[in-house]
Amino acid sequence: MRLTHHVSTLATLATVALVLGGCSGDDEPAAPQSEPTSAADDGGELRPGECKLKGSVTGDQDAEFKTKGEYIAASDDTQPGLYRFKIKNGQVSVYAAGGDIKDAVTVVLGDKNYASTTPEGLEVDPAGEGASIDTPAVSTDGEIQVVAEVTCDKQ
Repeated sequence: MRLTHHVSTLATLATVALVLGGCSGDDEPAAPQSEPTSAADDGGELRPGECKLKGSVTGDQDAEFKTKGEYIAASDDTQPGLYRFKIKNGQVSVYAAGGDIKDAVTVVLGDKNYASTTPEGLEVDPAGEGASIDTPAVSTDGEIQVVAEVTCDKQ
């Protein structure tokens, strides 16, 4: 009986390993991740579907950024559209209102995460044309002022 228990346990573990190993999501190879551009490099002209972010944060941390990113359209009316940009030591995400979600911005700088608490100071186009940002964002132990412009080429 003890041998049956060990065989059953090994069979269960093997099944879990096979299931987890085969759950990579898509059968398509992953697209290569683009490298974040530096604060001084905007990479030139926009390709269709690309967006540019130019701005700064001041307060608890200070940073300037000028980089390219992307707009991800909402899949339905219950979700926000998303502008996403990699910056040195972090990321800036701008959310266009959708469903119960209001316009918002989040900024990751190093190990700190900041988020706007109100849509005031945010003009975000839900169709992916761009955004204008001039709003505070808070973390658990600090605050920054985010001032930025997002422009996109939707062709």
